[in-house]
Amino acid sequence: MMIEYVDLQLEKWLKEGAGRLIVTEVEVKFDPPTSKNVSEPARPIVDAYLYDVREDLSRRAAGSIPVIESPPEEWPKGKPYVSATDAPPRYLRLSYMITAWAQLPKTAHMLLSRVYVRLAKESKMSIQVSEHGTVRADVEVGRPPMEDRILSELWSTFGSPLTPLLNVTVTVPMLDIFLREDLTRNRVVPGGVRTSVTNPEEGPQAVAARLRQASGTSEEERAGTS
Repeated sequence: MMIEYVDLQLEKWLKEGAGRLIVTEVEVKFDPPTSKNVSEPARPIVDAYLYDVREDLSRRAAGSIPVIESPPEEWPKGKPYVSATDAPPRYLRLSYMITAWAQLPKTAHMLLSRVYVRLAKESKMSIQVSEHGTVRADVEVGRPPMEDRILSELWSTFGSPLTPLLNVTVTVPMLDIFLREDLTRNRVVPGGVRTSVTNPEEGPQAVAARLRQASGTSEEERAGTS
């Protein structure tokens, strides 16, 4: 999945936006904004509660995507080396409820304003996925959720005072489909013989010999029939 990586980048942006209040450090949390978690905070809080996760069906596509890599030495020159096929990526829509909490409402409003100014600068989120590279995600700030009722229903369960909120949506490709290790890999060698994924360096002659052995045809039998 990608949620944990989005959380890390969003936390970084929120800390940059909130900054410091005089000498007080602002805390960034991802808890539900219940009365227990946010009421009468010892220090100001910016809370990013992930309240909705769903696939963005408008981005789902059919077909397959070829993965082209550098060919082995025995590969015909000029012919693309398709090492795998990948299903088109699927995308998740992650919706966050951003709220600010402080002992004084004016302080909370100032925090929410700072956070909005910081997040409004971004329409894309670049996410570093460990050693696998960078994933780009779309960011929407301040746009109402697709279902307005969901927020009012949530507030009724939190038991906390109604407070201004900022809706932030991040649309990101699913990690398990994005990472190449999770592809169904079939390497193709000259003649159309496919090698085993467990031995991708196996050459065409070794593949042919293995297939003949599996079918019960030895080199001597082939020589006698030729």
